[in-house]
Amino acid sequence: MYLAIATRTINNHRHSLKLIVQEKTKVNKDRFNRENRLDYFEFDECNSKHFFDPDTQTVYMEITSEEHQKKRKK
Repeated sequence: MYLAIATRTINNHRHSLKLIVQEKTKVNKDRFNRENRLDYFEFDECNSKHFFDPDTQTVYMEITSEEHQKKRKK
């Protein structure tokens, strides 16, 4: 089971200027661009049970049964 996190506008559209990424995400400054492309992010040090989907700009965080039952992500 996963918790999905994404930024949305008040009309529930994808926010074009805001983005949520996983904790410990790094930026490769050599590949950084101002074209709103996301290929400069590096997720090597991120929790392997969490992942970022660049197509939907959503972070998926695996949650345990206990977290689901308590409705609280650690």
